Amino acid sequence: MHVTQLLSLFLVAILYFLVVGVGLNYYHDDLQYFIMTSFFVASALIAIILSTYLLEYNQIKILNQKREVEDLVEMKSTLINILAHDLRSPCNSIVGFSNLYIKDPGNFEVADTKFFMENINKSANNLLSLLQNLLEWSRMQTNNYTFNPTVIPLDELVAANIQMARGALELKSISLRKTEDDSGLQVVADKNMIDTVFRNLLSNAIKFTREGGKIDLKYWSTGNLACVAIIDNGVGIDMNRIETLFEITSSGSTKGTNNESGSGLGLVLCHEFIVKNDGHIWVKSNKGEGTTFTFTLPLKQTG
Repeated sequence: MHVTQLLSLFLVAILYFLVVGVGLNYYHDDLQYFIMTSFFVASALIAIILSTYLLEYNQIKILNQKREVEDLVEMKSTLINILAHDLRSPCNSIVGFSNLYIKDPGNFEVADTKFFMENINKSANNLLSLLQNLLEWSRMQTNNYTFNPTVIPLDELVAANIQMARGALELKSISLRKTEDDSGLQVVADKNMIDTVFRNLLSNAIKFTREGGKIDLKYWSTGNLACVAIIDNGVGIDMNRIETLFEITSSGSTKGTNNESGSGLGLVLCHEFIVKNDGHIWVKSNKGEGTTFTFTLPLKQTG
């Protein structure tokens, strides 16, 4: 029994004896005395029950807050470890290739120089993508991200993000086919957030698709929702990773087919941004056969 409860019982006992003493001195009617003492004792018992309830409620609240803080600390610690690992890879590549060239630039053919520049460029792009995701995730966690949903033509959104991915697609000779079952769809969403979703999902599809592979991007309407699916024929995802794919975990990320690095933070952002825009996101994958990411967004309501 908690100290507060013992103290409450002690006070009730004192109160009871005081009531009995007062009652014996001032009341001679047994019924009146019984009613009075019963009233005071009942009031005291109610006070004990309420104090016990409030005490337990506060204890549960404190425990929940403690767990939330511990989870947050663990998540941030995990994130720092992942970032430290995944930042090191592109930085090492940039430093290594640039140092190799700087030491004796005249000793390399044009083809060698092109190879160095391509690798430096790829590493720099990976680094930029990682930092962009980190900045956006940090803004979300600190509620410093301005949420500005507007009406967006889905055709334009898709076309713009495919164009941005052209360079990465060409580097691995990957073909991308767009299929629209419904043209002219308009979604209500924050454009910057959904651009980030497209950028990360397309980047992931390219990352895990082998050279010469293919990616399909499909979108259609169902009820009052627009559905978007990004389908690749890449390496697929292990079943034991799918359950935690949209969470920050200590397992880190998997290297791409050309040894591309990543933190896994992009998929966490995708989930948070889609949920923020009243949508859903899910994944289906078979190891060695490819992966399909599908998400929904609310359509502009007519009438």
